Amino acid sequence: MGLFKKFLENLSGGQSGGGNDTRRKSGSLPDESASMTDIRRYVGAVLDDVNRDAELVNRTVNAGTYFYSLNKLIDELQELRKYEGYHFFTRGTPSEDCREILKPENLQHNADMLITRALRYCMSELRFLTAETAREGYYKRFVAGIRDAFEQSHTFWAGKDYPHYDGPLFMWANMDRVQQLCNEWESGYRPVMERVGDDWKPPSDFQDMIPQRLHDGQYILVSKPPSTAETIEYRKAEEAWLESYYDLNTAEGIQAIPEIANPPKWPGCGSMDVTGDIDYYLRFKSGDYEKVGNIDLAILYLRKSNAIRMVRPNLGYRKSDYYRLVKTLAFYGRVDEAYAEKEKIDRYFEKKAAEYAPTEIKRVLESAKALGTDLVEMSCHGCVCSECAKYQGRVFSLSGKSRRFPKIPDAFYKYGGIHEGCSHVFSPCR
Repeated sequence: MGLFKKFLENLSGGQSGGGNDTRRKSGSLPDESASMTDIRRYVGAVLDDVNRDAELVNRTVNAGTYFYSLNKLIDELQELRKYEGYHFFTRGTPSEDCREILKPENLQHNADMLITRALRYCMSELRFLTAETAREGYYKRFVAGIRDAFEQSHTFWAGKDYPHYDGPLFMWANMDRVQQLCNEWESGYRPVMERVGDDWKPPSDFQDMIPQRLHDGQYILVSKPPSTAETIEYRKAEEAWLESYYDLNTAEGIQAIPEIANPPKWPGCGSMDVTGDIDYYLRFKSGDYEKVGNIDLAILYLRKSNAIRMVRPNLGYRKSDYYRLVKTLAFYGRVDEAYAEKEKIDRYFEKKAAEYAPTEIKRVLESAKALGTDLVEMSCHGCVCSECAKYQGRVFSLSGKSRRFPKIPDAFYKYGGIHEGCSHVFSPCR
């Protein structure tokens, strides 16, 4: 399941986003006159797409979404191969990652994991259907849907400006397993569902995963949470590394922290672990210094945290997170500074919304149209706000005409997400 974690590359040399979310500029190919900054931004934008597609490949239970994301991911890596000569990639190269994906054993393994996830999801859904005819109809549609997706695997992603891969996306052993499901159905097999008791254990492929039920009854498979002791030791290691790498105890040291898009973090951190980010830790330190009465240093921590976040693309923090600095300044009577910081934050979010939302909305609508579907699936992130937690991982109807899935929240057509600064994305599915 961890194969695609290799693709969460960081650009070396400190890519700067200039306060903008440049992710959706990936459609603008650099020409011969492009500056190094433009090339860095373009490569970073494509890498953002790689991250999102890799997540979908690893987590989705929808076969159409899987093949769409996998084929698109391979195309993106082939596009990034053109820029290997710039030495942007710090942990392997796109060529190596692409070869790793296309190894027959990896194609087979990942397609097999998709089938297992989809089957587990189907079984979970059947538990909520009481009528036998409803259960039979649901399972029949599942079998037919996954078979059709495998037979039409190359129709979900038609390519764009990148070099397009049209080779195999699975192996015949995977198709044999799908065909076995179909044969079992045609020979009279009907799945018998049993309640999951306390002694239930996942099959061997899922020893490190547990099913998580979403608000609409759907299930996704997520990693088992670490124990409290493991979490404490992990956090200690993160903090020890940050304290040794940066000078965090003097004003000069804090001001010297570079404001770059991909600041260094503890090598043991996962790519999505925000607790290892320096901007996150600075806010943590700010609270400690405020408690002991060192207000100047507490405010300096918050200023630096906001400054770093404003050049890091698509973090997903809400405006209220940035406003913590404003509230702290106002609380301690520094009203003029609070107004100045508020104006800076408001301008940042206005500019970000003006650049990101229209292109993101257009991307989602055009992708769904190209796939011939009205349904989109919201991505799942490990650390989310309370608003996104209600929606992530769910399937929505763009038009609201679906009888099974709810209409996409109205906020999408304003922000391209669930709220201002939202880092979740929507991908078409069938």
